[in-house]
Amino acid sequence: MSYAITEAGMSDMMHELKALDELSDNIDQLAADARDCDTLCPKAKILLDLAWYWTEKALREANGHCSAHSASGYCACCAHFNELQHKAERIGRAL
Repeated sequence: MSYAITEAGMSDMMHELKALDELSDNIDQLAADARDCDTLCPKAKILLDLAWYWTEKALREANGHCSAHSASGYCACCAHFNELQHKAERIGRAL
């Protein structure tokens, strides 16, 4: 079943998608920062990686591809996503 979307609905969706993309970038940067203090606070890195996974998953569902969308061979974004998938999905079911 398909649903028609109004122009206002499309505008709202595009606004949310842009906000999600920005959130993903911010979480990605924070996760990179958390790697610098991984010894003192390892859970921060794990939780930020999981937050990145969920924003990345939503972007993939909306866009049909990863946020880095590498057309050539190896994609670090996809590798990291796949690495986190089982843990994130398991924790997601618990929420």
